[in-house]
Amino acid sequence: MALRTLRSINKQVEEMKAQTIVAQTAANAARLNAQAVIDAERAWIFAELGLYQERIRILQGSSTFYGEGPFESTSIMNIKLTLKNHGKTPAWIDAIHAQVDIVDSASIAREPALDGGNHGPMQPIAAGAERSRSLELTCRGHRNQGEFLSVNVVIDYHDIFGINRQTVLGYSADEANLIPQFGLAERNQNT
Repeated sequence: MALRTLRSINKQVEEMKAQTIVAQTAANAARLNAQAVIDAERAWIFAELGLYQERIRILQGSSTFYGEGPFESTSIMNIKLTLKNHGKTPAWIDAIHAQVDIVDSASIAREPALDGGNHGPMQPIAAGAERSRSLELTCRGHRNQGEFLSVNVVIDYHDIFGINRQTVLGYSADEANLIPQFGLAERNQNT
């Protein structure tokens, strides 16, 4: 009798394990299905930098850097940021961070600190719509021969699901060109 009871208990344990596996599989499928719905319906903000005129306007002068410290040489550029929502639902732009640095072609790309470069929030962007904003970016120093400006922009936004998202883009610039840094994957992302 005890042997039969033990076999019965073992059989029940095996059936419970099998049912647990089935339940876990169903839960994973439901989670993946929910994620697919969110991904299909979410906002997707893509961004690009452009010009207001045919040339990039780079002003060189001397000032305090973001109002702090002594006067020093600075470079200022004004560029156009365009955000487009390629998703099916609105996006709320929480912050736009942007920074420009003077670098040379031998420089190793670094993650920018984005100090002092918060350009604030922006109005929501409806599905399929776009908005533009002028960015005035300041960096220390003046460009020398063989150097260029490296621009990095980070857009923080959220969607109707309350999920925080981010779009990152990087560009190189001189007086005549504004070129996406597609070779630097960490500077060109949409999450």
